Amino acid sequence: MVNEKARIIRKLGIPCTIKYLEGTVKTSKFLVKRASTLFNSLLSVEAHRKGDFLPEADVRGGCIVTNNTSGESYVVVAIFPETFQEMVLAHVSHMLVVNTKLTVTRDEVSADKYGDVTNTPKEVISDSDVYVELVTQDLRQSDVGIHLDAEYLIYSPAFDATLLDRLIINNYITKDVALKVVSVDHTTYPGVVCIQAKSETRE
Repeated sequence: MVNEKARIIRKLGIPCTIKYLEGTVKTSKFLVKRASTLFNSLLSVEAHRKGDFLPEADVRGGCIVTNNTSGESYVVVAIFPETFQEMVLAHVSHMLVVNTKLTVTRDEVSADKYGDVTNTPKEVISDSDVYVELVTQDLRQSDVGIHLDAEYLIYSPAFDATLLDRLIINNYITKDVALKVVSVDHTTYPGVVCIQAKSETRE
């Protein structure tokens, strides 16, 4: 049986570059369009994309996909196989448009032979592509799981984020905004860490 969906992607698809969580990079083709509000009503439709990928592309949550024609990049948040009978036709993804770079540091605690403790900042990730959304009152009403102190929602390729991390976001307009983590979700979207954060007040 011919996979007609894959044939269409190969013929009409847009060239793309896929960066996987482990750091490997692959080129492929995909179909992309703006996603509907039914895809996820809690997020801005302007930031939504629906992508159809070839099965062999092996796209997974946390991948960063770059549209080689438009230059737009996306965080793959969720993916599911589109099947017919015993065949996987394509992998359909829910993606968010990258709008910010994220740098994360955390303190490493060490002690000398006299017992004097020193906190040394250690960079965990640097200039990682992420999607950031401001927490509005409307968003709080539609998502009761948002922390009371949260000012930003960050969707990032998975890393070992903790509540003690220091975050710096840079969206090319507002430079180097320092944030403090108030909630970390490693579970909802495999391959993606969802961070709720507020303005940093520590020195």
